[in-house]
Formats: sequence, C-alpha cells, structure tokens
Amino acid sequence: MNRRAGFTLMEIMLVISIVAIASSIIGENVNNFFSGQRAQSEALIFVQDIRAARYSAMASQVFHRVIFRTDGMAYRVETYNDTNAVNITTAKTVYSAASWASIIDQGEREIDSEVTVEMPPVPNPFVIFMRPDGLLIASPKDDGEPIPECIATFTYGNSILHVELNAIGVAASREYYEDYN
Repeated sequence: MNRRAGFTLMEIMLVISIVAIASSIIGENVNNFFSGQRAQSEALIFVQDIRAARYSAMASQVFHRVIFRTDGMAYRVETYNDTNAVNITTAKTVYSAASWASIIDQGEREIDSEVTVEMPPVPNPFVIFMRPDGLLIASPKDDGEPIPECIATFTYGNSILHVELNAIGVAASREYYEDYN
C-alpha cells in the first residue's frame, strides 16, 4: 500500500498565498481602525475639556479659557483667578499667565504628536473664552462677541474627525471617519 505522508509543494504554496492575501486585507482594515481610534481619542478629549471649562465657568461664575500653545500641539484649560478684572484683558493671550489657573490635572494637555490638528484661522495663539453664563466668546469681556461657528479637524493617517464649536458652547463631535483609499 502506497500511503501519502505529507503535502506537495503545490499545496503548501496554495495555502501560503491564501494566508498572505487574507492577512493583507485584514491588516489594512485593522490599521484603518486603529488610526481612526487615535484621531477620535484626541478629538473627544478636546471636546470634554471644552465642556468642562464651560460647565466650570457657569458653576463658579468666573471666566475660563482654552488656550493653545503657538505650535498647536498642546493646550491649557484654565480659570481666571485674579481679583482685578482689569488684568484679564492684558493676560488674555499669554500662554503661561499667572492670573490663570489650570482646571485639569496636568498644567497642559499634550496632543499626540502623530495626530494633526487644524484649528480655524484665528490669531495665534488660538484662545476660546467661556463667560460665566457659558457662552463661548473671543474676548474676555462680559459683552464679548460670541465666537463664530467653526470646525477643528483632527487627522491621523487616513482618518479625519471634525469637532464643531459654536457660540452657545456646544462642542459636538461628528463621530465618523473619512477614509481616502
């Protein structure tokens, strides 16, 4: 009796090519999933920080701000802690001003260096103020102009996530990804 003890070279090559094709398809999808998660994570942390500043401003009845570092890769979420209201206009765009105190655990929130953040075209540094009534404004005054509706874009790889900011203080995130394949 002539028994077959193994696989032919053709059978082994066929299995290897099937595994290679399947892993290339699955690998691309897994990569897109994880790149989307990185962009989403950074955007949602930003949304939570904007909301925290807004709610804290309403609760404490004190101006708050979110100010970006000039390179755009970090920001601070702060409350105004100076009793002299005149100083608020002079220290409004100073990134590390002593008259502002952080409301988050670390002094500044670093953005993942591989995630690209595009803010609306505004003067540098990018600053959003929260009035004690919760309105997002461009200047720290009781009659400050509300910020216009704008979109911040968080990008990593092929994934893009948009965060919408508007004057009533809502920072809503569109939770979808646009893949450019």
